[in-house]
Amino acid sequence: MIKAIKTYLRYRKIRRLFIKFLKDNDIYYAFQLELDADLEYFDFNSYVKEKISSGLGYGLISSAFSWDLSPQGHTFWDKLNDKWQDIIIGVNK
Repeated sequence: MIKAIKTYLRYRKIRRLFIKFLKDNDIYYAFQLELDADLEYFDFNSYVKEKISSGLGYGLISSAFSWDLSPQGHTFWDKLNDKWQDIIIGVNK
C-alpha cells in the first residue's frame, strides 16, 4: 500500500512538472495537438499516465509522436527534449 501511494505521488509530481514545462516553453497546446494527431493515444492525460507509470518519464517528449511530421520539426522537439531530460534527471536523483 505504501509503495502504491509513493508511486502515485511520484506520478503526480512528474505530471505537474511536465505540464509546467510545456506551458513555460509555450508548447503545451501544440504538444497536445501533435499527440492527438498521432492517434496512438486517447488523450494527453492517458498518455502521460501511461509513460510515467511505466517508468518512462524520460520519454514523455521523445516517444510522443513523429517529430519530423510536426510543423515545428525534428530540431525543435529535439532541443525541447534535451531540456526536459535535464529536468527529469534532476527529479530522479
